[in-house]
Amino acid sequence: MHYYGYYMDGMNGYGFFPGLAIVLFWGLIIWLIFELIRRSRFLDNNEHRGSTHAMDILKERLAKGEIDKHEFEEKKKLLD
Repeated sequence: MHYYGYYMDGMNGYGFFPGLAIVLFWGLIIWLIFELIRRSRFLDNNEHRGSTHAMDILKERLAKGEIDKHEFEEKKKLLD
């Protein structure tokens, strides 16, 4: 039925596009939130791995005799 230039289908003649646009918009917002959470966890894990990697290098240098026990302890305190 036609009424004042609009179809009487409950969507004012625009079809389903406005509803689809809203669903896509909120889907994008939710995806961005999850992506930010995932990336922040990834960054936290990399920071932890970096400090253990530095500790491994420090232990290696001690084992090779490049640094003494006193210097090892000082550098270990800096990493913790």
